[in-house]
Amino acid sequence: TPVEVGDFTAVVPNYFNQRDFNVNLDANLGKHSLRWRFLYDQFTSPNVNTVTPQNQFTGTYLTGAKKGIFSDAWTISDRVVNDFRASYSRGIGPVLTVPATFSNFPNIEFDSEGLNVGPQGCSPQSGIQNVYQLADTVSYARGKHTFKGGVEVRKTISPGTFLPRSRGEWDYANLQSFINDAIPDGANGALRGAGSATFASNYNSVYGFLQDDWRVNAKLTLNLGLRY
Repeated sequence: TPVEVGDFTAVVPNYFNQRDFNVNLDANLGKHSLRWRFLYDQFTSPNVNTVTPQNQFTGTYLTGAKKGIFSDAWTISDRVVNDFRASYSRGIGPVLTVPATFSNFPNIEFDSEGLNVGPQGCSPQSGIQNVYQLADTVSYARGKHTFKGGVEVRKTISPGTFLPRSRGEWDYANLQSFINDAIPDGANGALRGAGSATFASNYNSVYGFLQDDWRVNAKLTLNLGLRY
């Protein structure tokens, strides 16, 4: 006997919270110009299954960033300036959570009805990127030439968690197959991710450059340099 399905109305939260602030501190001490900066932002909103939104399956979507910067512009002489910079940044997200009650609840799809019951399909997942940076540049002016050279070193530590279909996906051709407890017979059948969801993208970076800004005359300046 065919299963009759009536109207379905879904109501889910729809909002976002955003928090942003920055702190700046400057100091001039003799030949040194010191600068401190701190930046913060965070964005949160409901993590909704957009195919068939349901309040009980709604988790949290989170992204954010923090960054601290220190710089010292040191005027060594009338011709030489050293610019040093150190920074730390932390990027968060996207972090997609699932309500704890449904942490192992699969997504159940019904092809003919166009329904997808369960939390947002790519959840849970998370990612963080930590970047440590040191950079130093020296400028030297002589005659019509301004020479610059510098080096930058970065260390990136970026752990993440993501395993597609970690909670499972059971796809039925229609609601009748589900009620009859049949093997999922929809387009995707029965799927579940296997293995570890944890991975790390860690690496080191080194950059360097040398350049010469040559003021040939009042109308022509050549910028020559090498970068690595």
